[in-house]
Amino acid sequence: MKLISNSEYTMFLKMGPGDAKLIVDTFEGKISSAHLAYIENPSPGCGLIRFANTIIPLDNTINKDNPIYDVFNTNFYEKQAIKAAMASKIG
Repeated sequence: MKLISNSEYTMFLKMGPGDAKLIVDTFEGKISSAHLAYIENPSPGCGLIRFANTIIPLDNTINKDNPIYDVFNTNFYEKQAIKAAMASKIG
């Protein structure tokens, strides 16, 4: 945790409860329970950004009907389903 606590900038995305607790303990009360919701079982695209002593909730949710959704989508299963659907239309 020294590496993380000594960094000036960190970004935290989805974590398991044990890892999230380590982050909370490392930053000694600077991460509130409201902040914790952004890293413990969050919606896709959510997390926390820490810059020095400032912690900012991040919500970068993109609607599926947005044209850039396909570019930023990292859900492997969803991408495979789209690929299979397109293949069945062609073949």
